[in-house]
Amino acid sequence: MTTTEASTRIDLDLPPDFHEVPLDPAVEDRVAAQRELIDALGVDPQTREGLGWLLEALARMTRGSHVAGTAFCAVELGGSPSTATLSVATQAMPSDDPLVFAQGTYQSMRAGGEYDTVRLQRLGPVTGVVARRELDDDGRRSWQVTSVVPVPGHRIGVYVTVATDDADHVEVYEQVAVDVAGTVRVVSG
Repeated sequence: MTTTEASTRIDLDLPPDFHEVPLDPAVEDRVAAQRELIDALGVDPQTREGLGWLLEALARMTRGSHVAGTAFCAVELGGSPSTATLSVATQAMPSDDPLVFAQGTYQSMRAGGEYDTVRLQRLGPVTGVVARRELDDDGRRSWQVTSVVPVPGHRIGVYVTVATDDADHVEVYEQVAVDVAGTVRVVSG
C-alpha cells in the first residue's frame, strides 16, 4: 500500500489476506476499481452487492480524515470466519526526531485514557507505540489496535489501526498492526 502525505510518499507492506480498498476521489474510477477487486476475489454473485456496499462505505468514511489508505480481510481463523479492517493515517509532527516522537506519542496516548494498554515497542527499525482498546457499542464489542511509528528524517507519524470484532483473535490482529507498522518506509521519486 502506498500513501501520500503532502509531497512524501509512504509505502508499507500488507499481509496477503488484506485487500486494499479503492479510495479514488472520482466516483467512476473508484467504482471500476471496486469491481476489479471483487472480480479478482472471485466473490459469488449473491455476495457481490454487499461487498460493493462495504467497499463504498469504507471509501466514504475516509473522506475528510487523515486516513491515507484502508484495507480489509475476511478469512477463516481457528475454523471460524473472521474479519478486520486496517487503516493507515498520517499526521504532521512538530519534530523529526524519532525518539522524541515515540515518547511524546506514548505519553499522549496514555494520558488520553482512551486505550486499555499503551506500550513502547520496537517496530521495524524504529521505536514506536502500540495501543489497544476494547469498544462497546450497545453490547457489540470490538477491538482496535493502533501502532504508531515516526518516519525518520521527516516530520510525519504513521498510524496503523486494525479493528475487529473477533474476540478470539485480537492478538493475531495486534500482531498484524505491529508487523505492518514495522514496514513503513519513504518511497523516493
